[in-house]
Amino acid sequence: TLPVLQVASRIEAGGREDRRARLAISIDWLLYWTGDLARVIAGASPLRNPDFDAPLRTLAPRVAPLSLFRYHHALLLQRGQMAHPLIPRLVAEALLIDYRALFNLPSPR
Repeated sequence: TLPVLQVASRIEAGGREDRRARLAISIDWLLYWTGDLARVIAGASPLRNPDFDAPLRTLAPRVAPLSLFRYHHALLLQRGQMAHPLIPRLVAEALLIDYRALFNLPSPR
């Protein structure tokens, strides 16, 4: 499972610039992950996470491609807004909750 609140707490730790940097790294990682997931759905091999080929192949049948592409697009938009004032923890929580929703997993409490 994806521990949304714990990941968001790690992003929130430290100074303001540290939080933004950790959020940017997290968004990039999610972009690479969802890109690889899309590649696997299309029948290709993962490009950025080849060591996670088996988990990606397990997840691929559980996600609707259109939902995955919309989520990937939302990540791209969020990455483009990194210069604006934001609360990294809330952004991270929202993005991770949306990721869980791709697989119909319940939201964390």
